[in-house]
Amino acid sequence: MREDDLDIVEIILSNIPQNSEIQKRIKLYIETHKSNCNDYIYTKYRKESIYFNSIFKTLRTGLGSEIVRTLNRKGML
Repeated sequence: MREDDLDIVEIILSNIPQNSEIQKRIKLYIETHKSNCNDYIYTKYRKESIYFNSIFKTLRTGLGSEIVRTLNRKGML
């Protein structure tokens, strides 16, 4: 995982429901071993993590550009 890569484990953690004891235990385990989990994902799912980062960065850039254009059209910039 590079410095500018997404923290995929953080995204996963924010989407884990905690409806049962096992879900809470899984979340606690992942939080405790977050760095190892990110390393595992970026190693085991190398291609997928590259795609995921690329898609996210493209969406973020596109959204940012659209917001700037909209604000500019409305004279807010």
